[in-house]
Amino acid sequence: MRHDRRLPLAVLALSLLLLPACLGDTGSGDEGMAIAVKVPSVPPCELVEPAEIREILGVEPGQPVDPGPQGPMFQCIWESPDEGAGPHLHLVLLPSPASDLDTFLTQARESIGEEAEAWTLEPVDGLGDFAVTMGPENYSVLQVVDGDRLLQIKTIQTNDRTALENARLLAGIVLARLRGEEPGPTPGAGETGEDAGTAAEGSAEEAPH
Repeated sequence: MRHDRRLPLAVLALSLLLLPACLGDTGSGDEGMAIAVKVPSVPPCELVEPAEIREILGVEPGQPVDPGPQGPMFQCIWESPDEGAGPHLHLVLLPSPASDLDTFLTQARESIGEEAEAWTLEPVDGLGDFAVTMGPENYSVLQVVDGDRLLQIKTIQTNDRTALENARLLAGIVLARLRGEEPGPTPGAGETGEDAGTAAEGSAEEAPH
């Protein structure tokens, strides 16, 4: 299966679009940045284990790459070991720009501008406080707001699941670890979308934010 090398840029572009809202648009770059930065309790590249990627995506993940913090943004990229293929998984952590879905969608549309009409902006049930899939055609990224944190995940489709279904599974694992909980059993290749996403988040829903 061929994967697009532009996917990390697509995720990064979405993250940068949301940065003004994440920073609260304080007008004071350094001061606002210092207030907004929240260092993850777990390093980004330790939020998903290779065995979990292997189980969910059915591929052998490459070495994770942590580009280091960029202001309030933390990320990790699991590249494919196959030359010319794109990443298997790209996750980004940011401060949440909004505490409710309507405000989040409004700020996202304002950040995107005129192109928003051609983008996907659809709510996704069952993850965090609320979640949406967001992005231009063929580059949608799962965005999950959990407390004061925004998690973005972009991954690949597999033979039995869409990219969104796989992103739901991986998001459940990430949220659990960020909350200091161990994820539930990793869903096997036979499980699908909504049921699998709920199983992956497991005990995280019971943990405090």
